[in-house]
Parts: sequence; C-alpha cells; structure tokens
Amino acid sequence: MIFFRPYKKSDAKYLLSWIEDERAFSKWCGNLFQYPLTIQQLDIYYHYYDATTNGFPITAVDETGAPIGHILIKDISYTKSAYFKFAIIDPKKRKKGVGKQLISTAMIYVSQLLQCQKITLKVFENNIPARKCYLSAGFKDIAYEKEVFSFYDELWSYCIMEWKK
Repeated sequence: MIFFRPYKKSDAKYLLSWIEDERAFSKWCGNLFQYPLTIQQLDIYYHYYDATTNGFPITAVDETGAPIGHILIKDISYTKSAYFKFAIIDPKKRKKGVGKQLISTAMIYVSQLLQCQKITLKVFENNIPARKCYLSAGFKDIAYEKEVFSFYDELWSYCIMEWKK
C-alpha cells in the first residue's frame, strides 16, 4: 500500500537515485530538466510549485514513510480537469503493482478531493511499462503526436491519454 504526502526538498535524493540512465531520464521528463538531474534542478522545481497555486508535487511513501514514488499534479481546474506529469517509481518497486497504485491513488485524490472530471497526461509511445500502467488504471489514448522528441538519432512519439469520471 502507498500513501501520499507533499514533496519535500529532502525527497530530491530519492528522485536522483531512481533515474537509471539518460534514456530513462528522457522518458521520464522529456528533457524538461537537464541531464544529469541534480538536486539544484529539483530545488528550483520544488520552489516553483511551492509558489504556484496551479500544481503540486507529491511523494508516494510506503507504510514506513520511505519514499517510493513521485508524481506532479498540475494544470488543475477544480471540478473540471488536471494533468499528471513526472510520475516515477523506485526501480526496486517496479513490476510489483506500485506504479498502478501511484496512478490510482492520484486519480482518487484528483477525482474525489478536487472533484475533477478528467485527467490527461502524455507518455512516450516507447515507454511500454508506463503506457501499460496508465491503460490498466483506466486511461485511454485520445491523440498521438508523431516523432516530436529527438533522443540522439531517434525520434520519439507521444501518446496523449485521458481518464474521465
């Protein structure tokens, strides 16, 4: 079982340890951060969302309080919609249903507490485990952006996914 709490600056070291390599980094953030990820970049991220009312980073913890995941909920239009971004799970917890728990718990939070009727997200088509996770949580593909991201000599495509209440 997982629990949510607000992201803290001290969580940065966990996020850093969950990024296994440059490819995984790019799939996670689409290079919205600079590789390699640093605590300083995460501090800027934390301060930005601490100062805005339109989003908040969340840390998922296990029953001992140890961080095991992260997600950003942003572009919140209360009673209408929200957007999920930067979802990641500790690699040691993957393939155990923890990713689906993270997404499902975030969906409950957004749909029940914020009363949002719709949640959207983007995921790279080649990020098969994440796509499967979102599909199993109830998201549906609604659009496709072909070859919009360059990773060295590759062009990656986005799937835009949506969940509706």
